[in-house]
Amino acid sequence: MADSIFVAAQPRPLGRNHSEKLMHRLIITSLLVILSFENTSSQSQHLGVWNGKDEAGNPLFFEFTPDNKLITFQVHGADTLFGKEARYSTDYSKNPVWLDMSVLAGDMEVELTAKSLVRLASDSEMILIRGKDPNVRPAAFSLDVKENCIVLHKLNGAPRISEPAKSVLFDSTFVDEALKQCSREVPQIEGKWNPSQADIDEMESDMGAIADLTSEGCCYSGVQIHNPKFYCRQYVGVVVNGRRMIYVNAFSPDNIDARNPAKIGYWRKHIEVICDGGKDAWGCLYNVRTHQFSQLSVNGSRNE
Repeated sequence: MADSIFVAAQPRPLGRNHSEKLMHRLIITSLLVILSFENTSSQSQHLGVWNGKDEAGNPLFFEFTPDNKLITFQVHGADTLFGKEARYSTDYSKNPVWLDMSVLAGDMEVELTAKSLVRLASDSEMILIRGKDPNVRPAAFSLDVKENCIVLHKLNGAPRISEPAKSVLFDSTFVDEALKQCSREVPQIEGKWNPSQADIDEMESDMGAIADLTSEGCCYSGVQIHNPKFYCRQYVGVVVNGRRMIYVNAFSPDNIDARNPAKIGYWRKHIEVICDGGKDAWGCLYNVRTHQFSQLSVNGSRNE
């Protein structure tokens, strides 16, 4: 999305722990909405880009996609869910319409939910009513409690929001840092190189094959990564046994939230080194010539 859509503002640190932050985000995203239940064609009016404000007055932007995916951003395109995915569902048989939101964790299981009521005030404005408990749908649509009432406006003609990329390519000067992992084995390298974007695109198209690997060596062997694209990923080019490889340094979005709650996007500029954590952090190699992944290694765990 063009920068002109976003208004400069500083996000406010949220909550005291990870669950509170995500719940806050989820309640905010519940602002967006599906409305007008009068006819079948109106059931698509929720599609597109909308904007509103969070509880601190910061601008937020959202998109409802046709495949029931919710994309949310704060100022300047910052991902408000720290890399997690969100889904929505609606029930137009209800009046007002029911809107349910879900945040998904690893392997696509539901981590948090929020329930709300929505009503279309006009073609470009909608009103959302939520309760104090996001897990309990309000019994009635009431404007009496102003803090539970949020108004959203549709950005007609706005381009689709691009989903936040969960990967970043670092140049060869970051290789040594990427291989200084404290809780898992890393490959022995002979050199460094800089992969092209075409190399990265090919690797990411093959990424589902990581799910077929089983972790080896120290410190947590026998583990599989069932949904590799859920994780945030950092890439560096290495040479192993005379072959050009890409090393994948991957970690759960939970680590971004816990480590840098006020620095969205921090991991895109700095190599992440996470100690312990089990399958929340892992690494592997990708052979750019054979298009195969190998040497999956998962972090150890204090509870192991």
